[in-house]
Amino acid sequence: MDKQAYLDAMGISRWVRQEMQLNPCVILHDQGVQLNLEHPIVTSVLALLEVDVKQVVTSNNGAKLSQVCWDMRSVKRPQIDTLISSAPIAVLEQQSSAKQALWQSICQREISDA
Repeated sequence: MDKQAYLDAMGISRWVRQEMQLNPCVILHDQGVQLNLEHPIVTSVLALLEVDVKQVVTSNNGAKLSQVCWDMRSVKRPQIDTLISSAPIAVLEQQSSAKQALWQSICQREISDA
């Protein structure tokens, strides 16, 4: 029997060296909002950013964070340097213009990375 498959079947995580661990992708959202990481918009954006859901950390306080991947707060204070920025998920669901702005933000990021 393969030891790795046995550990996976038991749900036991393996030890990983600190330098091999990936930095988490932080998603900022408004206070009082529960962000569902399985939402179709969220999963689509994370796939485009090539981020695994297991790497994602959500927060409603950006003051103490150094690296933020996605800022979806309605009021962007304090200003934080992010990979992408968008309206909150509720607005993205309702307004096509908000979705277009999100996709433009993703495209601009891809162009700047090239």
